[in-house]
Amino acid sequence: MNDTGMVVGAMRLRHLIVLLAIVTITIVALTVQKYYSTRRNISVAVIQEITEKTESRIQAFFSPIVSQVSIIKDWIRSGDLKASNPANLNARFIPILEQLPQIYSIKIASDDTLAFVIVRDGDTYRSRITTPTVGASRKGEWQRLSVAGKILEKTVDSQEISPRENNWFQGAIADQEDEIFWTDPYELYPASLPGVTAAAAWKQAGHNHVAALSVRMKDIRQLINSVRIGDRFRIFLYSDKAVVIDFQRIDRRYLAAAASDKPDSRAETDMNSPVLIALQNWKKNANPQAPFSFQHDQSRWWGLMQGLEEGAKGDGIGILVPEDDLISRQKRERFLYIPVALAVFWVAFLFFIRNYYRKSKELAKQGDILRIPEEDLSRLIAEGETDRLEFKSTLRWNLKTDKAGKEIELAALKTIAAFMNSDGGALMVGVVDNGKILGIDADRLENDDKFLRHFSGLFNQHIGLEFIDYIGFAIKSIKDKQIFVVTCRKSPQPVFLRHKKDENFFVRSGPSSRQLTTSQVIEYLKDR
Repeated sequence: MNDTGMVVGAMRLRHLIVLLAIVTITIVALTVQKYYSTRRNISVAVIQEITEKTESRIQAFFSPIVSQVSIIKDWIRSGDLKASNPANLNARFIPILEQLPQIYSIKIASDDTLAFVIVRDGDTYRSRITTPTVGASRKGEWQRLSVAGKILEKTVDSQEISPRENNWFQGAIADQEDEIFWTDPYELYPASLPGVTAAAAWKQAGHNHVAALSVRMKDIRQLINSVRIGDRFRIFLYSDKAVVIDFQRIDRRYLAAAASDKPDSRAETDMNSPVLIALQNWKKNANPQAPFSFQHDQSRWWGLMQGLEEGAKGDGIGILVPEDDLISRQKRERFLYIPVALAVFWVAFLFFIRNYYRKSKELAKQGDILRIPEEDLSRLIAEGETDRLEFKSTLRWNLKTDKAGKEIELAALKTIAAFMNSDGGALMVGVVDNGKILGIDADRLENDDKFLRHFSGLFNQHIGLEFIDYIGFAIKSIKDKQIFVVTCRKSPQPVFLRHKKDENFFVRSGPSSRQLTTSQVIEYLKDR
C-alpha cells in the first residue's frame, strides 16, 4: 500500500465529507462570484464602449436642436428677429434647415395668437404666419419658398391655428423658464407625420412666447438603426423632469394613447417598457455618469445616460441594453472555464469519494487495517466477516471450558495460514462472531507485552519465522477495550500449519478456512 493509500485510509469518512463539502461550497461561491464579476466588468466596459462610439452621432443629431431652440428664443427676445416679419423669419430659418437636415420644422407662437411655422417640403420649404386681430379668423396663407427664399407659390390654408392648443406650446409654458421642453411623440403639423418637438418659452410684453423645433421619427429611426445594439436595446430621450421619449415604441397605439384625454392610457403603453424602470434606478445612482444595472422581465439590463452637452441642464439620451446582448458581443469562450471548472471539480469530488470507499475496502483486503482509526475499525466489524476478514473471541482461552486450549491457538493460526495461502486478509482477536467486542482481556495474559510475545512464539512454532515478513500485528483500542489485529499478505511460497508431526494446508473459502488434501494442494499450487 502506497503512502497515498495509507493517508486516505487514515482519514475519517465524516471529516472527509465535511472537508469536501467546504471545498465544494467555497469553489462554487468563488466561481459564481467570479462569473458575475466578470459579466459585470464586461457589461460595464461594453456599454461604455458603445456609448463612446455612438456619442458623436447622438450629439451631432440632438445637440444642435437644443442649442438652436435657445438661439432662436434669444433672437426674438432681444428684438434681433421680428416674429411678425415672415420675410425676415424665412431668411433666418431656411439656412438653419439647410445646415441641419434632422430638423423638420421651426415654429414660433405666442398666446396673443401670433403663429409662424416653416417646414420642409421636398426640395423646397413652406412657411405660414398668422397674426389675426381680435375676433378675426385665425386662418393663414402658405408660401412655398426656394432655398434662396424666393416665393414660388401662395395658397390659402383653411385650417385654423391655435398655438395654445398645441402640446409643445402648453408644455413649454408650464415648464420652467430657460429649460428645454421635449414633447411626447405626436403627429406633426402639417404633414401628420409622427415626431417630437423641443420647445423653449419666455414672457415678453405680458404674453407667453414659445420657440420650437420639430424632428420626424423616421429621421430618429435612421439614427437608432445606425447604432443598433442587439435585438432588445433601447435609446430614449430624457429630461430632469423624467419626460421620456422611447424612440423604439413609437407606433399608432402609442400616438393614440399620448393624444388621449385619459390619464392612464399613456401609462398602459409603458407598463412593459424598461425605460421607466431604468429612470427610477438611474436616479438612485450615486454617480449619474456611471453605468448602472436593473432587473426587467427576469433579465438584467445595463444603462448609461449621456447628457446633451450643449443643451439645457438635465436633457440627455439614455442607452439600455440587456446584459446577455452585451455579453454576446464578446467571445463566449471567456466564460467556458466556469462550467468546465465546476464539471472538473464535481468529477474529482465523486471520484475522491468513490476512491475512499474502494481504498477502505482494500485496506481490509490487503491487511493494512492496522493503519486505520478506531471509527473505521468499528465500521469494518459492523460489516461482518468476509473472505478477507475473520473474528476470533480469544487467542488461547477456551471460553466454554474456562481454560487455555491448544485447539483455540491452532484455530487462530489456521486462519492466518489460510489468508497467506490466498489473497491476504485480517484476523481480529477479541471480537465475537456476531461483531460484539470482547477484548483480549479474556485471554487472561498479564499485559500487552506478554500477549504479543505469546503470539510471536505461536507463529514461529507452527508457521515459521521465514514468513514473518508477510504479516503485521498490533493491539488496537476500540470501544474502551483492546483487540488484537493480525494483517496478512499473500505469500509467494506455500504456508503449512505444523503441529507435532502434521503439516496441514489451508485456504480461504468464503468467510471460512478450508483444509486441502495432498492432491488438492498439488493442484492448488499448480494454479497459483
